[in-house]
Amino acid sequence: MEVFVHLDGTTEVKRHRVELVDTTGTLIRQFGDKNSQVWRSATEPLAADDFLVEFGVMENDHLHICSCRHIKLQVRHGADVKDAEFSPAAMVSSLVSWATGPQGFNLAPSGQRQILRVCGTRLVPEPETHLGSLAKDCVLCIELDQDESC
Repeated sequence: MEVFVHLDGTTEVKRHRVELVDTTGTLIRQFGDKNSQVWRSATEPLAADDFLVEFGVMENDHLHICSCRHIKLQVRHGADVKDAEFSPAAMVSSLVSWATGPQGFNLAPSGQRQILRVCGTRLVPEPETHLGSLAKDCVLCIELDQDESC
């Protein structure tokens, strides 16, 4: 079966063939380092050296291989700043929900879509981008802004 592999610090997604006998350790040896973990969801990493099929990994699943247990986020909205920690496998879409919600900046719906931009760049990541793919050394700075294209 084939899965999509997301790695630290790059938004490039690799399509990779895995076998039923492959383990999380197999993927770490191919794509990570001794500190890496395999994440299937944003909650917990998969246990080391267990078979991928035991975790319900299926055709076309997305797996994130990351040495970070958490991504330390700084989210900016104008002059306001919020700090948070997210899983490296969490997606940009979940960060938008958090940042606009009561734990973030508690923004009232304005009819205009909010976007996230990587601080100091013009990069507006797609909603399904894994946060670990954007982070450098387990840290990520994001600016929350209104989408001017709407």
